Amino acid sequence: KQHIQLSNQQQFDIFSKNSDDALILYTSGTTGKPKGVVHTIATLRAQIDSILSACRLTKNDTILNVLPLHHVHGMINCVMSPLYAGGTVVMMNKFDAEETWDHLLNDRNPSINVFSA
Repeated sequence: KQHIQLSNQQQFDIFSKNSDDALILYTSGTTGKPKGVVHTIATLRAQIDSILSACRLTKNDTILNVLPLHHVHGMINCVMSPLYAGGTVVMMNKFDAEETWDHLLNDRNPSINVFSA
C-alpha cells in the first residue's frame, strides 16, 4: 500500500493552456473500434472541478483507490482530483477485499462512495 500526499505548502498548477493535450485514454470500442481519446487540460480541469464540487474534497480527505488507472474514474476521479484538493491517495498494488475492508473500518472518519459504470 502506498500513500501519496502533497505538502500543504506545496503549490502547483498543472493547468497551463486549456487547449493543450494532457492525457490519452484508450477505449475498448464498445460503440465501435477501440480508439485513443485525447483529453485536454480543459477537459481534465472540468472533470476535476466537478468531482471537487460534488464530493466536496479537501486537504483533509484520504481516498483509497482500488480502481485501475487505465480508466477515467481511477485516474482522474480517484487520483488527480483528491491530489489537486491537497488530499491523500492510498494505492493498493492489487485489489484485496480483506485489506480494503481493513482500511475502511480502521479509518478514523470513513466514508464510502460507490460509482458504477
